[in-house]
Amino acid sequence: MTAIARVLFAGACGIALYGAAAAQSGEPPAVLPLASEPPARLTVFPPAPQALARGVIILQFRTEHLRTMPVFGQKAAEVSPHIGHLHVTVDAGPATWAHTSEDPVIVVGLAPGPHRIRLELADPTHRILTGETVEVTVPDTRAAGPAEQKDGVIMPTTSMVQVEPGIELRRMVLRPARPAGTVLFLHGFPETMNAWKDVAGMLAADFEVHAFDWPGYGQSSRPAPGQFSYSPRDYARVLREYVRAAGIDRSRLLIYATDIGALPALLAALEQPDIAREILVGDFAPFDRPQYMAENLRALKSGPSAELVHAAMNKNRDEILHNAHRRGLPAGAQFELPPDYRRDMEAGWDGRPLTPADAFYHYYSHFTRDQDYFEANMARLKVPVKVVWGEQDFYIDKAMGMELARRAGLPLQILPGLGHYPHLQDPARTAGEVRAAFRQLP
Repeated sequence: MTAIARVLFAGACGIALYGAAAAQSGEPPAVLPLASEPPARLTVFPPAPQALARGVIILQFRTEHLRTMPVFGQKAAEVSPHIGHLHVTVDAGPATWAHTSEDPVIVVGLAPGPHRIRLELADPTHRILTGETVEVTVPDTRAAGPAEQKDGVIMPTTSMVQVEPGIELRRMVLRPARPAGTVLFLHGFPETMNAWKDVAGMLAADFEVHAFDWPGYGQSSRPAPGQFSYSPRDYARVLREYVRAAGIDRSRLLIYATDIGALPALLAALEQPDIAREILVGDFAPFDRPQYMAENLRALKSGPSAELVHAAMNKNRDEILHNAHRRGLPAGAQFELPPDYRRDMEAGWDGRPLTPADAFYHYYSHFTRDQDYFEANMARLKVPVKVVWGEQDFYIDKAMGMELARRAGLPLQILPGLGHYPHLQDPARTAGEVRAAFRQLP
């Protein structure tokens, strides 16, 4: 057995091939081989989520027209009804082992990250009859303990987690001893996960809190656009894989997504209706409605002007990081970002082959396609969604949120005096929205 896994399984104690009458008479049993039996079938179920959160993969399975037993050889292959066993292979590795009982297949000891486990149904001569491959992401349990505390305040734990080949995400987790639920925050442009640091601190005594850098932002991976499109659709896949890799209990999960993070959250919910208990979205563009968008955002949605805006964004990094969060707010509502957060955004931009402005440009190059898909399919949304919008949003008018709420039949809350980044402008208000959402869950 390889070092990457230990397999725990319980075997059957044996099989009686002859009945009592046969034992008395010395004749073959009164079971005649069937002339034609249906082909054997194998169904493998998704890994148990609670165990996966601890790094343990438990795969339950069901066989039809074949029973799994520790019996081998040509004579056993002629028994009817048919018997057989499973072959188990991890990551197409050199080692394959036999699983000879109907107990679940249990695999432990795999490194954090994505893995492929192949289960094949074989007859007693090891002839493969059918098989299924399960893709699973093992969470990094090294950061899974209770968060560090300083003067009684829960501190964030930062780590890297691989969600698929070539993509690692920097993430922040705050975990109390007995969380009442889990919150996952999704940031926008030009932010990083630390945009949620103040809000997370206000919630951490009662809730497990997660936030990560999108690919192209902060310290997360930046694959070449030929390998990863940075589209809302690709970000939706990253979101689904993060929830799986982090071992989050989706039945207790609330997702709060803003700006570029909001459409991927809704697209993920279309593909995986049980991705969360509830989703809060706001200050984004679910539909292709240029009339509701600031001029520079409209320009990013069309060819030649998109290239000009793209170049200007990369040239004016300092101006963007200094003013994006407060643009359009009246003098009395202006606010400054914490210096450590400013430095974190700058570090995510400097010396990178692909900048956040590049990722934003590529996102917008696919934006209309993914907006149109969502608009055509939003009636399929099953997870409860609430719309939260800054009244003074400079970039995307609140009319966009009002249309989404009206057409999809969603609750809408307009936040008086707040702009495009409510979580930065008034963290306590955002924390209150999260607490209220949990209180209202059935």
